[in-house]
Amino acid sequence: MKRLLAQSLIAFGACIPAWATPCVTATLSTYLNGGSLYSCSESSALEISFNNTLLPSYVGLSLLSSNNTAVNPSAITTTPSSAGLYFSSTGFTETSVLASSQSELVHFSVYSAGTNISSTTFSLTDPSTSAGGLGLGTGLAIGQELVCIGGSFTSLPVGLVTSVANGVLGTGAFGCSGAVLVGTAAVSSGPLNSLTGLLGLPSLTGLTDSALIDVGSYNTHTLDVIKILGLVTVTGGSASVDGFGDSFALADAEAPEPGAASLLLGGLAMASLARRWRRKN
Repeated sequence: MKRLLAQSLIAFGACIPAWATPCVTATLSTYLNGGSLYSCSESSALEISFNNTLLPSYVGLSLLSSNNTAVNPSAITTTPSSAGLYFSSTGFTETSVLASSQSELVHFSVYSAGTNISSTTFSLTDPSTSAGGLGLGTGLAIGQELVCIGGSFTSLPVGLVTSVANGVLGTGAFGCSGAVLVGTAAVSSGPLNSLTGLLGLPSLTGLTDSALIDVGSYNTHTLDVIKILGLVTVTGGSASVDGFGDSFALADAEAPEPGAASLLLGGLAMASLARRWRRKN
């Protein structure tokens, strides 16, 4: 009887997926894990992985900024939701006499074991921009999310992605073997013509502080994700955000199919039980 019970427990255990450690609120340094693999799971059953490819999982840059500590990962708090990650810092703010900027790029992968990922909503939280006291400056807060479907990124974008309209960049973009979708959110003040030429950006008219990226038609369980935040100020302008992040939506849940190992072990347990019942009867 004890042997039968052990066989049944083994069969039952094989049906239970092995989840990673739950994601927790911590500094970005915790998630970067010194460059080693770091995986955690969210309550929606999404698994988040940092450093699972050769690309760096974080790059921070500042130019003529008085807020250089803002790009330090130890100054950035990572907060998980039920299905997404949010990055915040009191240092996400820029003001300038002439010009200043900062940017943060975060890279990680998302895996859904139970059902397809249908969409992701990227957003800037409480963005604020100003043209300065005299109204002559320019402030820009811009964020972008790129998702690689059916593969992973093998190169990072340089600067801000120039295609700000939500849509498909195409196969091979940034080394992705599948399609790359991009969503852009932006808030600005002042004459943008002083910035768009420098950044290579087309018109930002009509963009808001959030962007929906629909990936439902691709029927994917895995996404490789790059997020970019950029704050740029010119001639007394200012720009700030509390944070940036996203929320992944899942398609209607599907009943997971048992794996071959689960079926085999379950069958062995049932066969053993049947043999014992025949012997007793």
